[in-house]
Amino acid sequence: MKRNRLLKISLILLPFAALYALDLGDYSPQNGPGAVALIAKRGQIQFHKATGYANVEKKVKLTTTSQFNLASVSKHMTAMAILQLIADGKISENSKLSDLLPGLPGYTRNIQLHHLIRHTSGLPDYEDVCEESSRPLSNADVTDFIKKTTKPDFSAGSKFAYSNTGYVLLAEIVAAKSGLAFDIYMQKFLFNKAGMKNTYVITPPRRNLYLKNSVRAYAEDWQQGEWEEDPCDYISGDGGIVSTTGDMHAWFSALTSNKFASASMMKKYFTSRIVNDEVYAFGLSGNEDDESTFDHSGSWNGYATYVTLDIENRNWQIWLSNWESFPYGDSSEAAAEEFF
Repeated sequence: MKRNRLLKISLILLPFAALYALDLGDYSPQNGPGAVALIAKRGQIQFHKATGYANVEKKVKLTTTSQFNLASVSKHMTAMAILQLIADGKISENSKLSDLLPGLPGYTRNIQLHHLIRHTSGLPDYEDVCEESSRPLSNADVTDFIKKTTKPDFSAGSKFAYSNTGYVLLAEIVAAKSGLAFDIYMQKFLFNKAGMKNTYVITPPRRNLYLKNSVRAYAEDWQQGEWEEDPCDYISGDGGIVSTTGDMHAWFSALTSNKFASASMMKKYFTSRIVNDEVYAFGLSGNEDDESTFDHSGSWNGYATYVTLDIENRNWQIWLSNWESFPYGDSSEAAAEEFF
């Protein structure tokens, strides 16, 4: 009798055990760092798995609750904070950078908020200061760097050039116009509202918390050991947000249900502009042939992140890896073929 019951149970479970062909192990090195992936269809989780090690040396495995530095996938979160301030009437897309952050060089009078959002500002890249510092840097250091510049790399609006500097200044604008530190604003008005309990903005005061994260990041040649701390780990706006796949699922659920802003404002958020064949909305890369689909990648000192979003069908993919060479293009394409 017991044997027959077990047989019935196994017959029920076997089809589900073989339901998905996607194998994360196909995309990560054996016995090395790995990735966590979450795939949702119509807002419902279809696939959520982890593979590889969070810490190769200590043999700590990645799990579906592991925390990763989102790198540039953070940008569309910063942009959402900006959208909320636009909705509140505190700033506009045409606001001048020199008015938003007084004390910047004269050329910033020609840079408007929308130039920062869509990477057409012409602001010089700040990242050289990372190599010159022996201490953890903050957003204030980026602002000081811009104050010392005398001219833009190109005239605002004349071309697209991906700008981390622009998004750091967007974070500074959030702080200046909301009266709250950027990390506090993000926690109060975005992360808490979405129910993201394992997400935070990295800041110098959170240095110890960040360094204690069990997820260590690795270069292409991962056997050489984990990436060392970088002075620019604590600069935010362009990156600098730590999260999990589960929290990112909560984020996209909130993003596609107008939880952060009205439907009309969300339409603005998802409206792309095309400059030099680059299609970009509020912190997300758009698609010239499909106005409802977006994606964005991120890379920072061994972390490789990637998200795709279909707002019409509420489909999304979230790929977070601690190996800089993780082939998220191949893995996300395979997932799209299987699930969508």
